[in-house]
Amino acid sequence: MALTREMDSPLISEDDALRRAALLQLAHMPSLEGAKAIVEALVFFLKERPKVAEEFEHVLYTPPLAALAEAPVLQLLDEENEAVREEAAFILYKMRVRTSSRARLGQALAADQSPWVRAYAAKALAMLPGSKVAAELGEAIDNEAMPGIIGRMGEAIALCGDASLAEVLRDQAEQLRERQAPADAAQPDLWVRTAGQVALFLDALAAKLSGELPEGAKLEELPGAFAFTHPDFGKIAVAGGLEQGGYAARVHTASGAEHLDFDSPDARKAVDALQE
Repeated sequence: MALTREMDSPLISEDDALRRAALLQLAHMPSLEGAKAIVEALVFFLKERPKVAEEFEHVLYTPPLAALAEAPVLQLLDEENEAVREEAAFILYKMRVRTSSRARLGQALAADQSPWVRAYAAKALAMLPGSKVAAELGEAIDNEAMPGIIGRMGEAIALCGDASLAEVLRDQAEQLRERQAPADAAQPDLWVRTAGQVALFLDALAAKLSGELPEGAKLEELPGAFAFTHPDFGKIAVAGGLEQGGYAARVHTASGAEHLDFDSPDARKAVDALQE
């Protein structure tokens, strides 16, 4: 049952101190009922005060609470509200879920109407222990059009470590360079520039995954990262992997450096460390 103000739960109190104390108590005394209550409060605040919802989201990543909350969060993928489904998919990716969630995540990857749900389902699937989903992800990425979504799908493919899918990444890079900004893009020039940067990112992942380079390209190992230089499209430094939950990159341009962030603070730190 969804939380309402009439239930007078301290978890949905407007009093910050009271709400945080109730959350802290449940986090330090993990139980299935407590996990369900936290998930319900998360949904409540997603609809009313999204910034407050972040307090609940971060708590759900912590073991052993994450294991208890996995099933209740998985159920949120059935919610009609798209924002709730997107948040649920993101949390499931961050949780590093168990193989028991594979079927439902696969369903979200194949059928959810939100590209963000599909992207985070892809990343969650890629991080499952012993998961063999590379071919499934290779098919899914071909249905996407947004650079940020394609970048995350490309991450997921790279995280699987299947060198046979390197060509899929290269093909997606070529498609991105050929695309024009959609008619409803608020900043068409920015869209095109981002698409080019994501394309270079995919080329870099493909080179790292397969060890095969385009003519004239270079691949250089760096501390905790690698650099890829394409003779036509420029240079990019990439850090991350399974341990970091994904990748981050720094694209070198004529006017300086620009970052590509894909939800991994640890990978971003590793990229930033290359400048020190």
